[in-house]
Amino acid sequence: MVTDADFKRLEELIRQMNNRLDAIDERLRTLSAKSISAPIASAASGGADESTEINRLKSRELQLQSELDSVKKLTDNSYTKEDVTEYFGAVINDFNEKTKTEDKDVDYIISNMEVDLKTQIYKDKELRMSGADISKTGGDGISSVKISIKAVPKQTK
Repeated sequence: MVTDADFKRLEELIRQMNNRLDAIDERLRTLSAKSISAPIASAASGGADESTEINRLKSRELQLQSELDSVKKLTDNSYTKEDVTEYFGAVINDFNEKTKTEDKDVDYIISNMEVDLKTQIYKDKELRMSGADISKTGGDGISSVKISIKAVPKQTK
């Protein structure tokens, strides 16, 4: 379960890493401004260590950005219980509207509705649901809705 705190922690780590990269870039610009040639500057300031640190930080930044993108993808495709309830309510209302017939004797109703909703649940400001990633769950991650319809005698007014 991914929380809002996890999301904020990743953003803070990326911000800190960007600050460190900026500081290293500033040090490199300072060395260049003093007209120290690259080989001398590298040897004098431990440039190999600096270069290793820059590469390590850039690699970590890419890793954190990937994690952040995953969290954003999860939250962008998520729904509240109200969203889900409204959706199924609209399905039922739409069915009722479209099945009104001119037949004087019969109406059609939804007699049963089974929903097998497969989601990841996490807490943001409220509980939210996000569709399961089918590439990770295979066919087991697919939700299903089964609706049974029956004819009923039309009510006379």
